[in-house]
Amino acid sequence: MARLAAVAAAEREVDAIVAQPVGVLKAPLELDHFHECGIGNLTADALRERMGADVALVCSGQFHQGLPAGTITLGQLDRACFTTANPCATEVRGAQIVAALERGLDPAVSQFKHHGFRGTPMGILQISGMVVEYDPDAQVGQRVQGVVLREGKGGRTIRWIRIGCIGWPTPTPRPSRRWATWCWTRGRRRNTRCQRLSAR
Repeated sequence: MARLAAVAAAEREVDAIVAQPVGVLKAPLELDHFHECGIGNLTADALRERMGADVALVCSGQFHQGLPAGTITLGQLDRACFTTANPCATEVRGAQIVAALERGLDPAVSQFKHHGFRGTPMGILQISGMVVEYDPDAQVGQRVQGVVLREGKGGRTIRWIRIGCIGWPTPTPRPSRRWATWCWTRGRRRNTRCQRLSAR
């Protein structure tokens, strides 16, 4: 009986913790694993700012649900994204970011259900700090038509770009001296056809 009472007390403590408000949303943040979405945009923007990065990439598969408008509790936030992965920053070449985006536009990657994501597909990458132009009807590996950072520089030509990302252990196709292997990609696109798009 003493153990049951201890468990019940711990559960009440947890219930009180997860009921605590952590913020207020003026509009709901929807989740879409295969298109640009509100919760992905906000997370990518926050990650880029927190890590002091030029751009940020966030895997859609790390989200399990969106968030409604109004007061958000810690429990809601945890149910939306309960990953234990840590934010990180590293430096990569522009061509590596283009390769990451190409990889994410491959359905074999975006639709894959990695065991670490607990039932969700890997999805596309949610981005911040860049504009991506792509053609969804082009051949896989040749869909990205252009990437421009907020400063207006072409993604393929910049030597080093500071990138904020979520630390998951996935391989890089071409590791470089400053490219952490745990920062490689999932997939990301904007949900319109081959046109210039704004990214905060």
